[in-house]
Amino acid sequence: MSLPAFPCVGSPERGRPPPGAPGPSATWPLEELRVLRPALRSYAVGLVGSAADADDLVQEALLKAWRYRASYEPGTNLKGWLFRILRNEFLSFVARPRPVQDVDGRYAAQLRAPDREDLVPLTMEVLAALDALPEISRQALVLVARGESYQDIATICGCDVGAVKARVSRARARLLKAVGRSATPGQNL
Repeated sequence: MSLPAFPCVGSPERGRPPPGAPGPSATWPLEELRVLRPALRSYAVGLVGSAADADDLVQEALLKAWRYRASYEPGTNLKGWLFRILRNEFLSFVARPRPVQDVDGRYAAQLRAPDREDLVPLTMEVLAALDALPEISRQALVLVARGESYQDIATICGCDVGAVKARVSRARARLLKAVGRSATPGQNL
């Protein structure tokens, strides 16, 4: 799990108000926000590649900045603060699942479910190869396949992240070898 965008907001030891608490509007630099908005949008377009998604990203970043305005300290680098919020929003944005836009059905037309008869032998090979893996490697591989993060798997297995990555890599290589395939760069298994 990633750290929150504003780890010190609402922290009692720092004496800050909780998130969303109204800040003094007289000290909130609205004019500076208006001036920085085009730069934020330009940066967002560079991140997401789409003007529409960039506008959404800037809007979310500015909403978050407004929500956490009490944590902004007047006189500090507003531009840096806003760009950091935008970057964190982008990281959250790319992690969100987005629907595939297939208005004319071209993408759907390319999809084809393989015949079940083709899958049965391969499935049996993979299951046999999976059973042949050492328990520790099988556990790590199955957790990755379930979508767990390497950090979470390291916590579950009681080892460091590097050991988890090595176990998963070795397990994938053994699985591929067992089913008679070779690993290619960027291949998901």
